[in-house]
Amino acid sequence: MDSQSSCLSFFTTNHRRHHTKWVFAGSGHFPQVCLACLTETIEDKQALNTRKKKSLAEILRLLSREASAVQILRENIRVASHLSEILFSLVQSENEGLAQLAIETTAQLTHKMQVEETARGILVKIEQSVENSKNTKTSYPLLLLLGKLLELIPPLSGEIVEREKLWHYCLQNGSFPVEDVRTALLYIYLGICKQGEIFASIRACDRELMLVNTCEVLRDSKALHQQINALAVLRFYCTEKSTLLSITDSNHPSLLSEALKKVILHSNEGIQVGGIQCLQTILATHSSKELLLSSFLANGLVEFLFEALDSKSDTVIGSVFCCLSELCQSQAFYESNYSVYGLTSLIHALNKSIQLKNPETIRQGLHVLGLIVTKQPGSVPLFTNGTIFEQCLVVVEESFKAMEYKVLHEAAHLLKTLLRIEHVPQSVPLSRVTCLLLAVASVLKRFSAKSIAFFKSMKSDLAQDLLCVLLKALRRGLNFAEEHSARGPSREEALLAAISTPSSSKEDKEASSHELKVLLSRVIDEVVIPAVMVNFEVVTSPDVFKTFFKILTNVLSDKHSVMQRFAQKLADASFVRLCMSLNGRFCRGNSNADLFKVLVMFLKYFTRSLSEDSNEATSDLFYERLSTLPSCGDEVVIYLSQCSSSQDASTIADKNLMTVQCVCIDLLKLSLLHGDPLLPEKAMLSALDTFITLHRNLSLLPRPILKNLLWLFARCSFLHKARPSLTTSETILESYVLALKKDEFLNIYSHDEFFLKWVFSIDNLGKAFGQCALELWIAREVSSQTKIEIDWGFMRSSRVAFTCLLAVLFSSDSETSCMIVHIVHLALRHGSDLPGAYVSEMNECFRKLFLSYHGQSMPDHLLVATLEILSLTSTGINPDVKLLHHVMNIVTDKREKPPEISLKGVNYFNLLLLQTVGDTEVAAILLNSKRLMEWLQQGLTCLTSLNITSCSHSQIKLMATLILLVKNLVTSQCLSKITTNQRLTLNKENFIEMINTGKSFLLKVACILLWESLFRAQEKVTCVAFGEDDGEPMACQPIISFSDQDRRLIFVYLQNGIAHESEAVQLAAVSCMEAMTSRVSNPTPFVNNQWNGLLLDSLLFKVKTEKLTATFLRFCAYLLHVGDENTFRNKTLQFAVALIVREIPCVTSSDPYFAPCVALIRDICTKAMLSVAQIPPLLTWLQCVKPLASVSKPEIVRLENVVLELSKSCVLEDGLLDQVIDTLAANLTQSNIEQ
Repeated sequence: MDSQSSCLSFFTTNHRRHHTKWVFAGSGHFPQVCLACLTETIEDKQALNTRKKKSLAEILRLLSREASAVQILRENIRVASHLSEILFSLVQSENEGLAQLAIETTAQLTHKMQVEETARGILVKIEQSVENSKNTKTSYPLLLLLGKLLELIPPLSGEIVEREKLWHYCLQNGSFPVEDVRTALLYIYLGICKQGEIFASIRACDRELMLVNTCEVLRDSKALHQQINALAVLRFYCTEKSTLLSITDSNHPSLLSEALKKVILHSNEGIQVGGIQCLQTILATHSSKELLLSSFLANGLVEFLFEALDSKSDTVIGSVFCCLSELCQSQAFYESNYSVYGLTSLIHALNKSIQLKNPETIRQGLHVLGLIVTKQPGSVPLFTNGTIFEQCLVVVEESFKAMEYKVLHEAAHLLKTLLRIEHVPQSVPLSRVTCLLLAVASVLKRFSAKSIAFFKSMKSDLAQDLLCVLLKALRRGLNFAEEHSARGPSREEALLAAISTPSSSKEDKEASSHELKVLLSRVIDEVVIPAVMVNFEVVTSPDVFKTFFKILTNVLSDKHSVMQRFAQKLADASFVRLCMSLNGRFCRGNSNADLFKVLVMFLKYFTRSLSEDSNEATSDLFYERLSTLPSCGDEVVIYLSQCSSSQDASTIADKNLMTVQCVCIDLLKLSLLHGDPLLPEKAMLSALDTFITLHRNLSLLPRPILKNLLWLFARCSFLHKARPSLTTSETILESYVLALKKDEFLNIYSHDEFFLKWVFSIDNLGKAFGQCALELWIAREVSSQTKIEIDWGFMRSSRVAFTCLLAVLFSSDSETSCMIVHIVHLALRHGSDLPGAYVSEMNECFRKLFLSYHGQSMPDHLLVATLEILSLTSTGINPDVKLLHHVMNIVTDKREKPPEISLKGVNYFNLLLLQTVGDTEVAAILLNSKRLMEWLQQGLTCLTSLNITSCSHSQIKLMATLILLVKNLVTSQCLSKITTNQRLTLNKENFIEMINTGKSFLLKVACILLWESLFRAQEKVTCVAFGEDDGEPMACQPIISFSDQDRRLIFVYLQNGIAHESEAVQLAAVSCMEAMTSRVSNPTPFVNNQWNGLLLDSLLFKVKTEKLTATFLRFCAYLLHVGDENTFRNKTLQFAVALIVREIPCVTSSDPYFAPCVALIRDICTKAMLSVAQIPPLLTWLQCVKPLASVSKPEIVRLENVVLELSKSCVLEDGLLDQVIDTLAANLTQSNIEQ
């Protein structure tokens, strides 16, 4: 060594003799150390322990970090063995620190040398030392060294076990009261346990003794390091089935439980978690865990677990949840009432987990609570009061706010189990349950927002599981609502019943249950159905659809008001087709039998909900026996194309096939009825035709199915219009129906327009059952209070149907008869065009009906409608004098009656008078009826005294009809020259004022028409006279006379009428002007009145912006016809004539102002106001329209149901066209000659 080396104080005096290979870099204050010197130092008995400790630390460092030092020792075995002996001698040193370093260094040296002899030699020495040791406490360093060696050299475990004395020593002293010794022995146990094969080779009794020693340490020791080692050993025993069971059955039945109790409530969280996880492993891995569970439960281990839930550590709470999830599956758990005892702790722990926001812990807690609620016996109440249950509901509600799939899944599952009627205390308000179900709905909305195929945070199969369990929770809610309504009163309610209304509590309960049902129905409609339908194509789990259709079935099977409306919505949404599609998708080849049963049950209640019949037992039987179901429309055709009856058609040969065929017919009807036919009408009709042809004996079919078959056949045959090709099948149906009795026909009758048409389309059926079918159809419409409409086009083509309709009038009850009258009334009012024979027959029928009631005994509303129908059907029919007298009696009857009756009666008089112009019979009867004339006089007197502005619309219409009746009587007397002693007195001044001041245009028209008739008749009238309202005219005065002042005033009012907005008032005013001026000697002052020019300007402006009007044409014609030279020179009139001439060729013979155009051309020709160039277009136009034009009579119209006759100026007179054509042609010829 050099001089520098000799200066280091850590070298021994013998250092110069050592080779340099033993020198290595030192640590701290010793730059270099010599391994040989270090060995000599620790061997020197005179050296201080401090120096020895430092030397040992340096040797340990070299062995751990210097590979070259280890290599030199391997090359010098003798030196290494010597060092090992020195180190072993120091292991049992009284200096604890020195001994610890010696143990560490010895273990490290033995491990690094990798020489079996060295390791085995150490074991021999340890064995000999402990064997010879008289004090177990002194063996602690040796046992600790043994543990260190096992940690570094695991294969030594086998050597230890094989050395019986050493192994026996380790086992027997496992319960030695000295902590260090027990710690070292547990260290050894741990090393052996880590070697699985060696551990498994140990005798069972030895393994059991090791476990006993370990559990005793856990139970009794307070030293943390001992408990850590013991817990580490126990973890290896958790999967040892036989040892755990043997210790449970041995003399230590509660030892394991006591040890676990100690660690479960340990103050150190690590040990606490470790102990709980050991228990979890024991419970999770043992197939025969029932014996262990019984032991744990018998020793009260569960109570400690519930106590541990008071921890604030999320890890501890989660670990306890995992243990409880295994323990609560044992029946003994509930027999010992642990479920009730620990429920509050469990709920509080769940609340803490929700606050800590660890999804996995929340999921585990919800899972445990769900298991407890599910397995709790119904005889033992789990929730002893409503407060605990509401706390549980709060936990579930908060869980639904999570975004994690697992939490939502467990929350929904827990809610489903909670909503069992035996769990819910009666003190809990139903609103709390409602909140939870709405929370489920809010989660379901996520599925309706988008398809699960686009969920990023959840795989498709997990999303389907969540959807399924959410649906199950809602279904449980539906069942709970039903159970809640049928629930008996609680004890408190029973005690309070004596002092309160007995039924109030029950009614409240039923009302709240009904509200919950309605709410859930709305949730199903608005949330559940969209959620499933959005994911219909991507859902592959049949359980989702099974639960979904169970929910729908629950709603349909409930007898509440929304059921039928809900079924209607499902039908409109194609749920028949949906069921068939799912059957083909999941239930082929008898797979998913549960889903098939659910689909069939749904169809059963679905068809029942939409059926017209209340008793559907036969139809239900078919669904219960159904073994297969078509998956599409094509399969329906295939089933219906097969024969299920015997060859002679007397019996059913294949009942299964017949069942399927009946269901197919049922489904075809449902789909067609609700706008989603499974087949096109043509294909459906073809399938029905084939089925009927194959099954000629229709009596084999059940009544509901036969009814549906007839309905389908009738509707399809009319919709497709293919009746001629259905001779065979229709003949079979006709023969079958004709053989029925009336009560049997009632059973196959369908309330449908097409079925009704089908009955009447076959004369024999119409004659046999037409009247019955009509009675049923109308009676159903009456009961449903719907608007009835009859296809008059069909009635027109079927005389049998029309005859039956009228026959029902006399065979039905009064309400049905009233409805028929109402139907016909509406049809006629809306202009239904019936053949003349039908109108005549209808008039005759209603005349008989009217006379059979003797008029006055008929109900008022029926009387009004009948009078209206008689008026509408009287055209072209000779008046019935007897009927006329009955109507007169009704009208003049002094009893109080609605104004509509008098209105309809007077309308009838007016209509007869207008239709029988020139015939004296009707007019003579009316004019000579003292009773009628007195009644009419009373009406006219009241009319002049009434305030028009305060009258109702019905009263105004009645006033108008009275005035029109006077007008028609005047006209009839004038034309027929009828003599009468009866006379009406009119207040001239009042009636003149009514032309101008009447607020109703109808009243204006009536008054103007009355004045027109008076002007035209004048001296020929004796039935009307001017005077006071209740007085007689002076005998020396004319009965009808006008002063010049009267005429001027009336003319001004008529000018105002021409400016009125109503065209009816305008035409009546022009016509009255013509009548008045025709009766004066000098009409010029009237024609050349300056206001006429202003009126013409106003009418001309409208024509320029719109089109020709009858008023404009008639007013121009009036001016031309009556005017003089000054009139013709008026530029406005000339411009108007030029405009009319230019526009007339555009008028057709069907236009309402065609006749005024022709009359105007005549007047223009007469006044020579046409130029030569204007004649050819007019002549051409007249020649073109002549073949299409026809002579017309004054048209009887109805203004607001008031009968009146249009002005005669709007009528094309006979020969007028030829006269105008001849005049134009002559003028054109004369012009050509002159040129």
